[in-house]
Amino acid sequence: MKKFKLTSLLCLFALAIVSTTFTSCGDDEPETVMGCTDEDADNYNANATTDDGTCSFVGRFEGSYNGTFDCPVLVQFESAMVTISAIAGNPDQMSFIIMTGEAGTDTELIIPMSATVVDKNNISIIVNIANQNLSANSIFAVAGPDARWDIAVDGALELQANGNLEGTVMINIAENTGTGIILADNCGFVAVPI
Repeated sequence: MKKFKLTSLLCLFALAIVSTTFTSCGDDEPETVMGCTDEDADNYNANATTDDGTCSFVGRFEGSYNGTFDCPVLVQFESAMVTISAIAGNPDQMSFIIMTGEAGTDTELIIPMSATVVDKNNISIIVNIANQNLSANSIFAVAGPDARWDIAVDGALELQANGNLEGTVMINIAENTGTGIILADNCGFVAVPI
């Protein structure tokens, strides 16, 4: 009987060691790899298992566009060339430059702005440019050569399936040196990649 107990005890001990070895190997969880998990992002990481909120989408918007404004009041904002490029060191900011009027003439107007990526399909434009001399532009020359203008732009554009950017842009241009001229409009805007 003692022999049976000792043999049984050794068998149970061996079984415990074997089962612990196999059980502990099965408990390993897969390694968590943090990173951007959105395939549309500039910094997509195919090895990432958990999204860490660092996805950047500037590349989806970068490029040159032919833009068309639909402005009831600011009819001079009819068409525009738009250039969108990344701002180094800031993954959610873009340089957004609108050039309207005829290039090289007194109707040309260049408005440098910045845009912020809201998500992979949307950007917002909120910019205030103070004290600009626009007298070289024939539209603004009526206020005189010393007039200074404040430009405010507020808009939201959505990337369409066809690559166009579409949305609404509020433009407010106010003379700030005495004439009281204010040009303001809420414009539809469509930009087609070129």
